[in-house]
Amino acid sequence: MSGMAIQTGALFLDAYRELNARKLFWITLAISGVVVAAFAAVGLSPAGLTILWWEIPNDWANSKNIAPAVLYKFAFATMGIPIWLAWIATILGLVSTASIIPEFIAGGSIELTLSKPIGRMRLFLTKYVTALLFAALQVTVFSVAVFLLIGIRGSVWEPRVFLAIPLIVIFFSYLYCVCALLGLLTRSTIAALLLTLLVWFVFFGVHTTEQVFLMLRETSTLKIGRAEGMIEQLKAQQTRQEAELVAAREEDAGSVRTTAAVNALDGTGQAIGRRTQQLEDIRGTAGWMETTHRYVFYVKTALPKTAETVELLERSLLSTEDYDRFRPRQEPPPFSLTGDDIKISQRALEKRLIEVLRERSVAWVIGTSLLFELLVVLVTLRIFARRDF
Repeated sequence: MSGMAIQTGALFLDAYRELNARKLFWITLAISGVVVAAFAAVGLSPAGLTILWWEIPNDWANSKNIAPAVLYKFAFATMGIPIWLAWIATILGLVSTASIIPEFIAGGSIELTLSKPIGRMRLFLTKYVTALLFAALQVTVFSVAVFLLIGIRGSVWEPRVFLAIPLIVIFFSYLYCVCALLGLLTRSTIAALLLTLLVWFVFFGVHTTEQVFLMLRETSTLKIGRAEGMIEQLKAQQTRQEAELVAAREEDAGSVRTTAAVNALDGTGQAIGRRTQQLEDIRGTAGWMETTHRYVFYVKTALPKTAETVELLERSLLSTEDYDRFRPRQEPPPFSLTGDDIKISQRALEKRLIEVLRERSVAWVIGTSLLFELLVVLVTLRIFARRDF
């Protein structure tokens, strides 16, 4: 057992030295430092926003309305993680690690390694975990820097920042399992990298499609509620008009007041009919949207949830009240995607979407994604164990 541990440790050390020798590893770390420095350069004062020694007066973005710690957490969760770590740094990480499997099996070094009493499964998993180590080291350094930034500049020590470490490593593993399989099949670093980016684009496309149909479904739901409310108001108006018509006829059946009451009642009846038809049309659209969204959601469930895994950090760091602090005070005008006169509130739609997304469990977001990764890793292990190099 101790011999196996020594062998595994030696494999890890050798793989780490190889990874550490890559210039891109240190370039990515340097860029992470620049990103944190950029965050640190921005601050809040009672008068407005500050960038280094410049102050930009603002009645909304200032320390009276927004706590500095909330500003840094918002920047970290909405820009530092999804833009830097989950996109740019991930691509750089894939560029650095995509060659681990292809170079190992194509360079002749695998024959020397396999000549030793080392199992193929342990050999592959060592290489696999080493690639994940790249992501872990990068995000750890970045998270520590952000933790110190929030503590020093925001006067709040926020340990939940370190949730970025497991979340980003898991996120990176979704992509790297595909990269390892493609690297094994193609024996080409470039092909594995490009095909992995293509697969990532497919994941992103499915996610975007599901989000669009979710937005359309919730828009239809809000429009149904809005239309039902308008019909109820018209029916209440109709009841009042009927009472006014009865009173007018008792006074004088042929009076101008009676004629006006009849015309008003007819107009309300026509409006109710029109709104009722609109409501039926919206319900028909909502049913189609619900069905389409359900099927897209099934497809998404079977694939890694890259975007939603990263968004789990936002759910942890920022409350809905924190989001409200960064919204403009003025209510955006109501809108209608179909161009009709049944308009809904943009704020209400945004709030509803946030509630729906936050109701999705961590088990669904990460659990189903890891099942996909496990399947890919098992397939890769089977090929690696059976192939003649």
